Amino acid sequence: MSARPASVALTVVVSPRPLSNVAGFSDASVSVVGASSTTIDLETTVDVIDPSASRLEVRLGGAWRADSTGVLVRNSRGEFERLSRESSVVAIDAMPKATASSNAIRFRVESADPRRAPPPAIPLEYRLTVGRGDEFSVWTFSSLLQVGAER
Repeated sequence: MSARPASVALTVVVSPRPLSNVAGFSDASVSVVGASSTTIDLETTVDVIDPSASRLEVRLGGAWRADSTGVLVRNSRGEFERLSRESSVVAIDAMPKATASSNAIRFRVESADPRRAPPPAIPLEYRLTVGRGDEFSVWTFSSLLQVGAER
């Protein structure tokens, strides 16, 4: 019996895909869809070009400061879930199989103080899974959700 652990060699071959053919994010089309004294609901679109895209996750970007303003996203089950920098929320779990499709993503910005204005911009990180089973790749995109100060 040898005291050395067994080793296994694994070779992974990943075929390159041009980044421009995977997805595009359109934060310019952010629209306010609802507001109350402590919340503002926003909607933006994600344009997906690759028909094999299967999942989109969202998390807060690294530049986000944890303060009294909370950011939530509507998950794939239709419920609002709080975003954080540490973990992702699945916003879309089964994307349409069209060659190019637009997917709406709903965000909610909430504050405990009704007088507090929402932040002007929220740093986000989108994680797009392309493919299924043994053949998939994960693309990460940074974005800035422009909220604006109107309520």
